[in-house]
Amino acid sequence: METVFRLWDCILYDGSTLIMKAALSLIKSHEDRILTAKEFVDLVMAFKGLIMTPSTLYCHEFIEELYSKEARPVPDAIIEELRSSCGKEVEETLQERKNNA
Repeated sequence: METVFRLWDCILYDGSTLIMKAALSLIKSHEDRILTAKEFVDLVMAFKGLIMTPSTLYCHEFIEELYSKEARPVPDAIIEELRSSCGKEVEETLQERKNNA
């Protein structure tokens, strides 16, 4: 629970980009387990297991890892570039789905 609170603190301080960084960091750190999944159930279990690892349970280490330059799976500049280039398309798709629902 403490990790969740610390992540919220960081989100409020740095903005929503931290959510993407946290997700990508978790995926990158468990890449081997995710890629060896043969069935969808195995993949789901691999993702469920991401939140119960020591690196995520000990929030101070996880937060330090998020902010270290070596641990960043995608640089901030690329994330911002993707948001600006794909954001409009995503918004349009979401609006279309909303209108069709």
